[in-house]
Formats: sequence, structure tokens, C-alpha cells
Amino acid sequence: MNKGELCSGREHGECVCGKCACKPDYTGPACQCPLDETPCLAPNGKSCSGHGHCVCGQCVCDVDEDRHYTGIYCEKSPALPRKCLDFQECVLCQVHKRGRLYNPDEPKECGKCDLEPVIEEGRIEANQTLNENLCNYYDDDHCLYVYVYSYNETEHLHIRAQKEKVCPKKVSILGIVLGVIAAIVLVGLALLMLWKMVTTIHDRREFARFEKERMMAKWDTGENPIYKQATSTFKNPTYAGK
Repeated sequence: MNKGELCSGREHGECVCGKCACKPDYTGPACQCPLDETPCLAPNGKSCSGHGHCVCGQCVCDVDEDRHYTGIYCEKSPALPRKCLDFQECVLCQVHKRGRLYNPDEPKECGKCDLEPVIEEGRIEANQTLNENLCNYYDDDHCLYVYVYSYNETEHLHIRAQKEKVCPKKVSILGIVLGVIAAIVLVGLALLMLWKMVTTIHDRREFARFEKERMMAKWDTGENPIYKQATSTFKNPTYAGK
């Protein structure tokens, strides 16, 4: 059973005595593999670009000790990074007017470069159906340059380059410093207001408790029952007033 169908469907084969009997154009335990190698034909007309074998309608790329081809049609060479480096200086000169080969006195001359890249607006990406290979390059300012290259059926090189470089946004040091200072001041003000609010609440509670204790007092020093005057008066019974 393949993809929920016995023998990959009646167009591929039929189930006979528990086994798939495949039609002439298909093979495999579930008749899922076409014998036709057309799906594996690369744009250069070769099966798997001559760097692999067509297995079940898909390319299985050759893997050697010194080579490892990749891609849908095994079209991507293990020398891909080196190829990007080979084209890098010419792309920088012809597209972006900079690099080792660029001469301000002769802006149209870029050494022996004859790539004739197609310059495109906006972001570009590699088109897998055209066997394009994506190349990226960062300069000393961390700006990104993007271009893709591919070869057609006659092995003619074709390059598409992104017109605008992509640079990181510049960070304002002054803005960062002022932002940090403002944040510190705001935090300080917030803490000061919090402290003031806490102390005000505490003082109000203390004053309320003081008022409550004062109102509960029932006497003062003028009404103290054990208080005695500083002078005492006595009458002599034998004294007749003489």
C-alpha cells in the first residue's frame, strides 16, 4: 500500500495473491517507482546532471571522498562556495561600484570581468527550478550583498544580482545614553514618590493613634484624687480668739 492505495492505484498495478503485480512502466514493492527517468532529467539533458542515479523517480547523488553533489538534479557542485568567491569581486565592481577591482577613474572598467550580471530591484532568491545557486557576502561594514548564479543548457553562466545592499541600522550612542539617564531619573522619581507616600500614611496612622489615646484619657493633673495642696490649715480648740 502506498499513499492509502493498494499498489499505488490501479494505474500502477494490481494486488494479486497479496502481492503487487506492477504494470510495465512501474516497479517496486507497491509499484510506486516509475521506470521512466524523465523526472530526473536535468536542464542540461542528462539524468541527474551526470552526477547521480535516478531511483524511483528521484535523483540519488554520487558521494565520493572528494566530491558530494547536491540539489534536485545533483546539479550543485561541491565547489559552490569557491564559485561564489570567484564571482564575488566582479559582482561588487560591476553592480555596487566598489571592491578591489573598482577604479573611480574608470568606473566602467572592472579588470577582466565579463559576467554581465542582471541587476534587479528588491530582494532576490534562488530559483530551484532554474538550478540557481545563492551567494551571500558581508563587507567590513557588515553590509550584505546577494546574488545568484546558474548555468543554462549550453553551460552559459547567468548571474542575477540584488541592486541594494542590506546594511544593519546604525545605533545612536547618544540616544542610548540619554535613554539610560532618563530611565534612571524616572526610577529615582518613582522611588521618591513611593517613599513619600509610605511616610505620609505612617504619619497619619501615628497621629490618629495619638488622638485616640488623648480622647480616652479621663483625667488630668488638676483633677488627680491623690493630689494634696502644699499648705494645711488646723484649728486649736483651746484658742479663744484672744
